[in-house]
Amino acid sequence: MDTLQVAFTGWALELKPPRFIHCPAGQNTGKKTDHPGLGYLCIMAVPFAQHVAEFMSRYQMCSPGQRVLCTVSGGKDSVVMAHVLQHLGHPLAIAHVNFGLRGLESDEDALFVAELAQKMEVPHAQLRLDTLSEARPGESIQMTARRLRYHWFQKVAKELGCSKIATAHTANDNVETLIYRLLKGTGLQGMTGIPPTNGDIVRPLLDCTTEQVLEYAKEHGLCYRTDSSNLSDKYARNYLRNNILPLFDTINPSWPNTMRQHAHRWHEIALAYHHYLDIDIHRHFTWNPTGYYSCDLPAIRGQAHGHNLLMESLIPLGFSPGQVDDVWKAKAGGHWQALKYALFLHGNTLLIGPYTHKPTYEQRIDLRMGGKAETGNGTLTWRLGSGDDRALLKEPGYALMPTHKLPDNMVLAQPKKGQRFNPYGMKGSQLLSDYLTNSKHNPIEKAQVYVLSTSERIAWIVGQRIDRYFSLDHGDDSFVVFRWDKKSQTPFGLGRGAVVSNV
Repeated sequence: MDTLQVAFTGWALELKPPRFIHCPAGQNTGKKTDHPGLGYLCIMAVPFAQHVAEFMSRYQMCSPGQRVLCTVSGGKDSVVMAHVLQHLGHPLAIAHVNFGLRGLESDEDALFVAELAQKMEVPHAQLRLDTLSEARPGESIQMTARRLRYHWFQKVAKELGCSKIATAHTANDNVETLIYRLLKGTGLQGMTGIPPTNGDIVRPLLDCTTEQVLEYAKEHGLCYRTDSSNLSDKYARNYLRNNILPLFDTINPSWPNTMRQHAHRWHEIALAYHHYLDIDIHRHFTWNPTGYYSCDLPAIRGQAHGHNLLMESLIPLGFSPGQVDDVWKAKAGGHWQALKYALFLHGNTLLIGPYTHKPTYEQRIDLRMGGKAETGNGTLTWRLGSGDDRALLKEPGYALMPTHKLPDNMVLAQPKKGQRFNPYGMKGSQLLSDYLTNSKHNPIEKAQVYVLSTSERIAWIVGQRIDRYFSLDHGDDSFVVFRWDKKSQTPFGLGRGAVVSNV
């Protein structure tokens, strides 16, 4: 079968018939190819394969015949993972992301993985990313890299027909993550370590130690790349791995196994604990269809386990333990932000809603014909009215305005600072911000407000109150009917239902 080249935006795909690679008879299994760091792939020891297969079966990672996308960096763990999965009979594809953070070394990693996929004769996809330019405000380079690569892995898996995405986390990674979380602060769920599965993400080597992986790679002549940045103490995880964890050996040489056992026990405890915690979370947090949760913070503070309930509710959404502590201690008012969500303390009410990076909404609408304008929170429609439509004056979500007071074009937009209007049924003018505050709008509801304006003034706080100037008199026979249909938002998960960045 000839190689099939398929092009996609930003990456290239090679499709070849999968085949397990054996060492040539009598060949030195440790002999390298012409490319530095690339060795022969050999049949692995059965006990190790059985160990991986049993672990995968225990957590129902893959069904027979399911194509698996192996995420391969070129390091020892991912090379061994690809080898094991092919040996176990799973059709494979390989995906590699070149973040370009280590210059020539990153390019050599990419070349290594490409040659590895070619020798294994499996589909292969690569992507080069400019991580530094893609980072969001307050987001570390490591978090940016993880977010980008998992997004791309999902795309590649779909294109290649892969049901699962395999990452090469090992038992050592799990213990390291557990210690790191304990030092930084975490909830009970964080103490359970890295999950073996998370949706379509599977981790076949999570029960294998680094020593087992190295022994297998040595025994079968598998060569791999070493990431030089792992040797640097610039990053906190590296400093922990290189300097702190080795000291644990003086206290308990088998501490990694001890921590793995603890993580397993904590996992079982967490399952029971979260069953009852979820009931309590949904008793305290109320969903508003406009797109946020609210809760009575003093009521949670009155619970014996209230602080932990708040921790387990908010940490899965991306808030730090320090932020949760600040919320717990806050007297009145406050705003906290995570990557995808925001918290507001409005009086005694805690509000939780999505945090978006979207630019300010603004759309010009043409009144010379009927039309529709879509926003993230609802839909505005308009048409020329008739006499029977006057009954809509009393209906919520409608506004009727005389055509002789309207220009050909108006603007639907989010409010601007300092805007004023003359509320119908009230005396004088008000700052829009004061009107919203006096109308008991909370911060999330204020952010969802739209105004319909001419070039000179606000005509309507959409869906709420019209300006006096644009009110309909008895003698106005020609008028435009505006209708606002607010979009009902789907609840996002709290507690165990929240999946934000734990892939």
